Amino acid sequence: MKIKRLLAFVISIAMIVGMVPTMVFASEIDFEADEPETTETAEAEKEEKEGKEEPAESEDKEEPAESEEDEDDEDSDDEDADDAEEEEVIPTEENIMEGTKPSQEPIDSASRAALNGRIGKSKVYWSLVGNTLTVYGNGKMPAWSKETQVPWYAYRDRIEYVYVRAGVRSIGNFAFKDLKKFKGGSVTSYVRGKKALKSYGNYAFAGTPIGRCVISKTVTSIGAHAFDGSGLASIVIPGKVKKLGAYAFYNCKYMTAVSIGKKIKTIPAYCFCNSALKAVSIPKNVKTIGSYAFAECYNLKAATIGKGVKTVGIEAFADCYYLAKVTMGKNVKTFGKYCFAGCYSLTSIVIPKKVKTIPEGMFVSCESLVKATLPSKLTTIGKGAFADCLNMTSIAIPGKVKTIGAFAFEYTGLKSIRIPASVKTIGSAAFSESQLTSVVIPGTLKSIPDAAFAGCKNLSSVTIGSGVKSIGNSAFDSTNLTSVVIPSSVSSIGNQAFYSTKLTDVTLNYGLKAIGDSAFASTALKAISIPTSVTTLGNGILAGANGISITIDGDLYSKYPGSWNGLNSFSVKTFMGNGMTVVGKTATVKAKKVKKKAQKIAASKLYTFTEPGIGTHLFAKVAGNKKISVASNGVITVKKGLKKGTYSVKVKVLATGDKTHRDSGWTNIIVKVKVK
Repeated sequence: MKIKRLLAFVISIAMIVGMVPTMVFASEIDFEADEPETTETAEAEKEEKEGKEEPAESEDKEEPAESEEDEDDEDSDDEDADDAEEEEVIPTEENIMEGTKPSQEPIDSASRAALNGRIGKSKVYWSLVGNTLTVYGNGKMPAWSKETQVPWYAYRDRIEYVYVRAGVRSIGNFAFKDLKKFKGGSVTSYVRGKKALKSYGNYAFAGTPIGRCVISKTVTSIGAHAFDGSGLASIVIPGKVKKLGAYAFYNCKYMTAVSIGKKIKTIPAYCFCNSALKAVSIPKNVKTIGSYAFAECYNLKAATIGKGVKTVGIEAFADCYYLAKVTMGKNVKTFGKYCFAGCYSLTSIVIPKKVKTIPEGMFVSCESLVKATLPSKLTTIGKGAFADCLNMTSIAIPGKVKTIGAFAFEYTGLKSIRIPASVKTIGSAAFSESQLTSVVIPGTLKSIPDAAFAGCKNLSSVTIGSGVKSIGNSAFDSTNLTSVVIPSSVSSIGNQAFYSTKLTDVTLNYGLKAIGDSAFASTALKAISIPTSVTTLGNGILAGANGISITIDGDLYSKYPGSWNGLNSFSVKTFMGNGMTVVGKTATVKAKKVKKKAQKIAASKLYTFTEPGIGTHLFAKVAGNKKISVASNGVITVKKGLKKGTYSVKVKVLATGDKTHRDSGWTNIIVKVKVK
């Protein structure tokens, strides 16, 4: 050992005076974990030991067989105990690092003054000779909390070469950050054992122009921002690495390839964001892909998501402009918002069977997307999920979908759509500005939302199912509709609902109560009959439909003079009377049948019309036993379990009238039900 110390000293002095090339110093000396020797202490020791010989160490010492080491032994800080162990010869591996523009020039001889020291209280030392930094010893670099704490921080603009010697067990936070003149070096590690290199700290090489770097196979952890903004062209993440920090390879604009180690379970947020990756294959050991992990990888053309992945984070692949092919593993359950947003080149996608929600903006602005296959278990299509998919002409919405979010299919190329009966809610502008030509809206959907189909210039046919209760503001604004039938279940039509359409015919049924501002303005209507059930009219409901003939209740016409704003010429007809006479009857059901299940009684057995009146008859229960119900068509249902007896039920009846006749008004009658 003393001979080694003496040899180290002699070569160091030779380098200072320019006798020995710095590269020899950096690559040949095996430093021990002792205090650094200044010139004065080295000379004193030399004089003291002069003339004394130390026995030569045996060169034939047998190398012990390699044994499996604990992968987490990097947490052990008992360095004194390590020194006390019996020494064994462990082989090392040197991993070369190259700058993005390797130097061919000799090392600057004008700045050879040696700088060195101990790093904190560790047994790791540093030496800066000329433009070459060497870190050596036995132990860990500190986990510095800021870059100014790094001993060579003040000289970082001078450093061109970096050598980390075997025995250094970690590369500390900020250790080699922003070495703008970096041209090369190496990291040497024992291939096993407690002295092997285990971790790269946060910001370890961030901002340093490393063109090539091989990470030691013994490394188990790579910190946050470790290579952020470096010049890496590719990277192989070793098989022992368990942890990657966020932003680890962020902004590596020259990195075209990556191999992900077999023990990594999570690819963290922003890990490869804004890199030059051309393809990526996520292995089966990965369970989670973090938010923005591969976002803005503008050269990425293909991505394979392994079968182990369950979660893909927010904007994980967003703005990968040339991503044309994505293969999904079968176990993916959850996608984050805007996961593939802005992937302009993506043409088709198959969503795994376990997925129940397409989140907000998942495929927004995927302009080339033609086909999306949705799983049968899907229940929710989120806000803007497929917005701006200009080339998507059709899509099959599975039968379990309950919610379609706002703007979900806005500005798509959809020409037709089948909305399944399972859908209970559609968000505003869900299909606006699309290329739809026809649509069928199921009665299970209680409300057609605001601007749902607004701007669909080709929409010429719409069927509104019985059960829909309201039509929102601008729902069909600026469409190509020429006719529409509003079912009796609809009670309100919103502002500008059919504004600027091609309507020439509209049927409003009894049950409608309110018509909003400009609801039918700027249409081609020539006639309209407003049912007597309507109690509220907005302003200018027919503005621009000059020459129209309006049939309306006289009192309602007088009550809302502003409703006729925007009409230069029109005519008004009031409804004719509508007489109706009806009496109740007594109907019988058998108690034995009622005991087993509910029984229905037809309207013909319950009511007699001596004067039927004009229009459809409507019925409603006013009072009576809770186990007897009355449908709008007059059918009475006797629920299971009703006891024997005669029950009186008060029912009100109305004839709705037609385009020229008012409704008859409600008439109350009594019907009787016998259970015997």
